[in-house]
Amino acid sequence: MNFEEMHTKLPPTYRYLIAIVLFFIAFFLRLKFTAAEENVAYITFYLTTLICFYLLGTGPGIVVAMLSGIAGEYYFVKPFEVLLSTQKSYIPLVFFSLTSCLSGLIITRLRQYSDELKQAEVREKFRSHVLELITKGAPLPDILRAIILWVEQENPAIRGSIMLLDMEGKRLLATAAPNLPRFYVAAINNLSIGEGVGSCGTAAFTGKRVIVEDIQKHPYWHYFKELAGQARLGSCWSEPIRSTQGKILGTVAIYHQYTYRPTEANIMLIEQAAYLASIAIEKNHSELALKKNEERWRFALEGAGDGVWEYDFQTGKTEASPRLMEILGLNANLPEDIERFNHWAAHTHPDSITSTMMAIQAMTDNKTDRYQIEQQKLCGDGSYKWLLNRGMVISRSSDGKPLRMIGTSTDITERKQLEDEFKRQARIDFLTGVSNRRYFMEQAEQEIQRTSRYDAPLSFFMLDIDLFKQVNDTYGHKSGDIILKRMAAVCRETLREIDIIGRVGGEEFAILLPETDKAQAAEVAERLRAVLANQKVPLEAGVPIQFTVSIGVASRVSKQDNIDMLLNLADEALYQAKKYGRNRVYIAMQ
Repeated sequence: MNFEEMHTKLPPTYRYLIAIVLFFIAFFLRLKFTAAEENVAYITFYLTTLICFYLLGTGPGIVVAMLSGIAGEYYFVKPFEVLLSTQKSYIPLVFFSLTSCLSGLIITRLRQYSDELKQAEVREKFRSHVLELITKGAPLPDILRAIILWVEQENPAIRGSIMLLDMEGKRLLATAAPNLPRFYVAAINNLSIGEGVGSCGTAAFTGKRVIVEDIQKHPYWHYFKELAGQARLGSCWSEPIRSTQGKILGTVAIYHQYTYRPTEANIMLIEQAAYLASIAIEKNHSELALKKNEERWRFALEGAGDGVWEYDFQTGKTEASPRLMEILGLNANLPEDIERFNHWAAHTHPDSITSTMMAIQAMTDNKTDRYQIEQQKLCGDGSYKWLLNRGMVISRSSDGKPLRMIGTSTDITERKQLEDEFKRQARIDFLTGVSNRRYFMEQAEQEIQRTSRYDAPLSFFMLDIDLFKQVNDTYGHKSGDIILKRMAAVCRETLREIDIIGRVGGEEFAILLPETDKAQAAEVAERLRAVLANQKVPLEAGVPIQFTVSIGVASRVSKQDNIDMLLNLADEALYQAKKYGRNRVYIAMQ
C-alpha cells in the first residue's frame, strides 16, 4: 500500500488507531533510554510524529504530537529548566508539540503540493491518450474504458462507470466499468431510468447531476443499498452525458468506498469525464451513421444516392446527377456549371490531385476495377467540401483499357471537420488553449532543424508565475485557473503569430521565438513581463488580483545547440530570475 492509499483506503478510525500504536512503540523505546539520552528520546518522538503526519494525515499527527509531548516531558524538562530558568514543566511540552505539529504540517503540505503537480501531469497524459483514441477511431468501448481508467487513477479509493442510454432512451446499458465487481455490473445493466432509481437512473431521467454521499441512507438507493453494500460502495455521484444539442446520451458515475462528500476537484473530474465521453459517443454515432449510409449506397451506382456520376475515360467527360451538383453548389441546368464540373482537375483541391491521379492510373493499368478516395472539391461559392468518391469500372476495351466508370459521392465535410477538431484538441492544453508539452516539443524540434539548415537566429523563453502556490492557497484553484488562462491569452496577444507558446508544467510556460536573436529576445521578454505585471484579473469574489512572472531567456548561438540544451539554459536563467527577486528577466550566459 503506497502513501496515497493510506489516506484513501483506510477509514479515519483505523488511521488514528495506527497512530496510537506507533506512539506506544516510541514510548516503549523511550523506556530504554537513560537520563543521559534525552536527545535520543526527543528525536524518537519527533520522528514518530512526522511519520504520522506524512502517512496518516494531519489529525493523527496532531494527536501523536500531543501524546509525545506529555510522555516525553521527563526528558525535555531538565534542559528547558536550565535554558529558561523556570520550574514550569508545561513549557517544553507546549514547545515540543507546537514544533512537531508545525514541522508535520509543512511536510504534509509539501507532499500534497508535489502530489498535485504529479497528478496534473498524469491527468493531462491520460486526457491526451483519450483524445488520441478518439482521433484514431478506436472502438467506443475502448475509449470509454480509457476515460474510466483516467478517472480512477485520480484516487485509489474510487471506481467509475459509464452507462449509455438504449435506442429508446428508457434504459441504461453498462458500457464501461473495468473495476466494479462483475455481479454489480450485471445487476445494474439494462437499468430502467426514473426519479429515485439510484444515482445514474435519476441523473439520466432528470438530466441533472446527482450526488449521494451515503448510499445506505439515501432514498434513491433504497432498492439497491444491499447490492451496493456487497460491492463495498459507500457513495456515488452521477453526471449526465449530453450531446452538443443537449440530448442525454448516458451517465458517468464515480463511486467511493466510503461515505464521502465530493470536493470541487471531484466535480471537475466528473464533468471532464462526461465531456470526453460525449465527444467519443457523438463521433461514434456520426461514424455509424456514415457507415450505414455507405453500406446503403454502395450498391446504388445506378440509383438515387448522395450523388451519382459517370466518367468517360476516352472523352474525359463526367456526367453528374442533380444531387451531386447540388452538393457542390452547382446548377445542373446551367451549361457553364456542367462544363465547370467536367474540368475535374480545376475543381479538385491541389492536395487531392496526386492521390486522384494515382487511383485513376491504377485502373488504367488494369490493376483494379474499383476506385475509392477522399477528395476536396471546389464548390460554386468558392469553398471546398470533402467528398468520399467510390467508383467501379463497368466496361473495358478489348486490350483491357477502361472505358467507363460509374460511382457515387458522399459529403463527408462534417466528419472531416470533426476529425480535425479532435486532432487539434489532442495537441492543446485543455485549460489555456496553448500547445501542450508534447506538441510544443514537436514544434520546437522542427523549428530547431529549420534554423540549423538556414543558420537563422532563434530564442527560447521559460516563464513561471511568481508565488503561484500562494494564489492557489489564498484564492483557490479556480482563481489560479483564471490567472493561467489570462496569462496564455496575453502571451498570444503580445507575441507574433509565428511564436510558439506551450504550457509545459503547472504554472510554467515555454515560448519559442523564431528569427529572434538574443538582443531582440531580451526586448520582447521585458515587454511581455511588463504587460503581464499590469494585468488586473477579476476573480469570482469580485476583487481583481495582479500577478507577476519571472522569465529566463536563452538564444541559439551555434548549429550544435539543440532543444534540450536551450531549454535547460532558459530554465536555469528562470531560476536566476527568481533568485534575484522575481518579476524580472534574466538572460542565460552563453
